[in-house]
Amino acid sequence: YTLTIGDYKKLKYKSNSIDDDAVKLYSSNSDVVRVVDGLFEEEIQAEGYGVATITAKDFKGNSISWTIKVVPTADKPIKKTVLTARAVSKTSVKLTWDKIEGVSGYYIYRYNAKNKTYEQVKNIKGNNTKKWIDKGLVTGKKYSYKIKAYYILDGKEYVSKLSNKKSAKPRANRYFVSGKPGFHTAEYGEIAFSTKEVRY
Repeated sequence: YTLTIGDYKKLKYKSNSIDDDAVKLYSSNSDVVRVVDGLFEEEIQAEGYGVATITAKDFKGNSISWTIKVVPTADKPIKKTVLTARAVSKTSVKLTWDKIEGVSGYYIYRYNAKNKTYEQVKNIKGNNTKKWIDKGLVTGKKYSYKIKAYYILDGKEYVSKLSNKKSAKPRANRYFVSGKPGFHTAEYGEIAFSTKEVRY
């Protein structure tokens, strides 16, 4: 069966090899597909992108299984992530974004003023990375970015819509410190200071 996130499905396991009056369902990956009840119940729900095996077992040890694929659809596409951008040096900008569970990676786009289009500058493979630093930029120039998530299953790619636009200008480090003694976050790092001194 192929489902999308949020879908429910009632499984039919009428078979001579299993006692359908005493069956319990198991999921190989509940992050992808969960069993709604598990005991004397046929319903499952898609939770995240991927593939899971659902197995029905009776009290005698007999079993049958189904392979369930969970993919995005036109009605329920991959949700957009939220992007942030800030300068971290005079030649670099740091991008961070909200993680989307189950996707295969993220495409990062930077605006090309000459072509008036957003061009892909990085492919972040995997779902564990939530940040990237764009290096070798021009000091004082404004750079704008967008990002979208993608998911690949059986050679087919599914993509989200582009995220919000975020812009930043690389510039030389400047620190402005105010407040009570202690640790304070500055523009490019953390500054520890007391009433008597400031340490960079």
